[in-house]
Amino acid sequence: MSDFMQPQSVKMTCYHVETSHGTEIIPADLVGSSPDLLAFADYCEGEPEEFTRESGWYARLSAPGYMDCTSWTGPHSSEREALGDLADTFDLELDLSGLTS
Repeated sequence: MSDFMQPQSVKMTCYHVETSHGTEIIPADLVGSSPDLLAFADYCEGEPEEFTRESGWYARLSAPGYMDCTSWTGPHSSEREALGDLADTFDLELDLSGLTS
């Protein structure tokens, strides 16, 4: 894996927003605890149509010091599962030995 994009995993609550271009995962801290569809417009590529709120482990690749990052994946039941899915998705070799399942 390049040193530019680093794996990131966080236990958090997100909104899974169905849009005209697919599903977007938006962290809840960006839109608050009681958003309406308009709250997601600035964070979605397509037109927001409906959403659900989910909690768990999410993962993505991020470039520290830059705004470059992939979309979040999740939710997962553990950090190991979240990073394992990230490794599978982007064909990465990550050392998950220090994480509990």
